[in-house]
Amino acid sequence: MAIGMLTMRLINRAAKNSEVEVVCYDTGNLEFLSYYAQGFQELALTGQLRLGRASLPDGTPLADSLTSDKALLLFEYVRGEERFFFCIDGYDDPCCVHHDALSRCKMYFKVNYDESALKGVLGASPLLARIRPVNPPFPLRLPLKMQFQLPGRYRVLNGRRGVQRSVVGYQRRNRSLRWMRDLRHARKRYDVYLALAYYRSGQEEINEQRLRLFEAFHRYSDMSGRVGFFAATPSAVPGAYRRYLIPQTSRVNHLRLMAESSVSVYVRGVDDCISFKFGEQLAMGAAVIGHPIDASAAARLLSGDMRAHYAFEAPEAVVDGVRQLLAEPGRIRAMQSANACWFDQKLSPQATAQDIVAALCLAGSAVHLPARRGPFADGCTGAEPASSA
Repeated sequence: MAIGMLTMRLINRAAKNSEVEVVCYDTGNLEFLSYYAQGFQELALTGQLRLGRASLPDGTPLADSLTSDKALLLFEYVRGEERFFFCIDGYDDPCCVHHDALSRCKMYFKVNYDESALKGVLGASPLLARIRPVNPPFPLRLPLKMQFQLPGRYRVLNGRRGVQRSVVGYQRRNRSLRWMRDLRHARKRYDVYLALAYYRSGQEEINEQRLRLFEAFHRYSDMSGRVGFFAATPSAVPGAYRRYLIPQTSRVNHLRLMAESSVSVYVRGVDDCISFKFGEQLAMGAAVIGHPIDASAAARLLSGDMRAHYAFEAPEAVVDGVRQLLAEPGRIRAMQSANACWFDQKLSPQATAQDIVAALCLAGSAVHLPARRGPFADGCTGAEPASSA
């Protein structure tokens, strides 16, 4: 009886939620969009919502801004007569806000959410209440069928121009979430993985911090693995850093090498942002030692046991943490299992999409916009996106 009642309850809930439509616009970067698009698609496949698509009209200032802005994704929530726009902001800098999108969207989800930083930017503005934290993404290769269904410039086939070059490049670079989950079973051939980008300009402090970390690791010769800088143009790397250069590899090999290492090191991104590495490592069930996650919403990203693993700041502390972990193989296996489980339950695309839809359903009375497919007809005062993590 209890099982039957539970089944009926789930069916009723699915039927109720299927009234919800999430419309995806062709804004942002496909490698950023893919994570959230997959989550909404998975909910659509289980009847929890309908997934629509739309393109912004060409030639309007705000539309031009959003379609060229890799870090700002625009969506529309529709449920009967209720509908409103919402967006997902992936700017590295927690102080960076796209002001026009914030003013037009009923909900503004921000990856690098820091309430104190936002209050410093917006002060006592009532718009601050629209901003909510959202789980961080990483690039995923979407199923080919879904590629045909993406809006506008992200479709595999786009009118007479055929297959889009940007989509082809995206397909070559990335792999599916299933592929990444399969790497949880990869044989461990190395002790540690820590491959980080060298930034050619504007990030001298970050480069220096990473240099000190590599120096600390290279003091020990008994650890195997891939530890160092990679750069698209190695000849442009100054001599002090060139000693720690490692060959640049494809994203596929990067993920495979990470999965084949017993311990993976998490290092924060530019502007202390949550980098792609965070989700990648957990998705593949890596045992992770890493930097603190400083954003004020960080607590929701880590289980109680995980917080102690993201508490290493000084280079020597990071190295000591890795070495202590390597001495306890049983602890490594326990961390790998716990991290994979936490990702599946709390951080996966589907779990992320469920959290977003739940927040949208609770958003209250919608803002009714008369021109559904042409909402952005005037100017744009959005902030420029920060550097990629």
